[in-house]
Amino acid sequence: MVKLLKNFRFMKKNRLIIFAVIMSFCTSTTVSAVIVFFNSPENFFFLWFNRFLLAWPTVFLCIIFFVPLINRNLDKFMRD
Repeated sequence: MVKLLKNFRFMKKNRLIIFAVIMSFCTSTTVSAVIVFFNSPENFFFLWFNRFLLAWPTVFLCIIFFVPLINRNLDKFMRD
């Protein structure tokens, strides 16, 4: 039971990082795949993977930066 509580605290404490990793992976995978597919369907995997490697860290950093700001402003807006 103690170990479960420690794991829960770890997860809660690092929720933004875990969320950002998962969300940035899903977003950058989907968006880069759609854009590459419609712009140049030949040699898809190579082009997609290169775009994905650029997009994932970019989206990750945007999520880390913007999510807390957006949540804070939404909390203020929804409270009033």
